[in-house]
Amino acid sequence: MVNRCADGPFCSRWFLHKFRHTYATRHLQDGIDIRTLQQWMGHRDIASTMIYLKGVRNSDIQARLNKGSLAAFT
Repeated sequence: MVNRCADGPFCSRWFLHKFRHTYATRHLQDGIDIRTLQQWMGHRDIASTMIYLKGVRNSDIQARLNKGSLAAFT
């Protein structure tokens, strides 16, 4: 018998993009600047990378972002 994800109860919850989201959010939480993260993720525009800012809830990180050059975008 082959164990397929489609037959399991949790398969609909797993998407490879979740790993990408975690990667981006964790790096932002660890202090990586958003322009560097943009390059690492291969985004052409900063707006694509800024989507991951929603996952950053730490007030210190939010304050740092608000003081930076991207404050107008957030």
